[in-house]
Parts: sequence; structure tokens; C-alpha cells
Amino acid sequence: MNSNSPLSSGKKLSFASYILAGIPFIANSFGVCLANRDQPVVFGFPFLLSYLIFWVCVTPIFLWLAERSARK
Repeated sequence: MNSNSPLSSGKKLSFASYILAGIPFIANSFGVCLANRDQPVVFGFPFLLSYLIFWVCVTPIFLWLAERSARK
């Protein structure tokens, strides 16, 4: 952790930071039951695999936004 990190400076994280960091967790944990389909095929992959690949790729953006909102 660098010295500019909100966690190392003793700042309290905002509610928005927790929400932004929790969205990918909820989507990967509980969205799987809703996305478990074979038939819509996206780029040749079953929908569930496409759904999971999308959320794995988008998670760093949400975590960056959560860290950025904690800095303010």
C-alpha cells in the first residue's frame, strides 16, 4: 500500500465505496443463478461464460471507482 492510500491514512471509507466494491461481488455471486442459460450465445460462448468474463473484466473499474470515492 502506498502512503496516499485511504486505508493507510486512517480515513474512514464512505458508504459509496462499499457499494461500488460490492456490486461486482453481488453480480458474480448471485447473478450466476439468473445468467445460467445455454441459448443466448455471445461471441460463440454460452451466456453464463460471457456474463462471468464481463464481470471479471469490469471489476477493476468498480474497485478503482471505489478507491477514488474513498480519496475524497
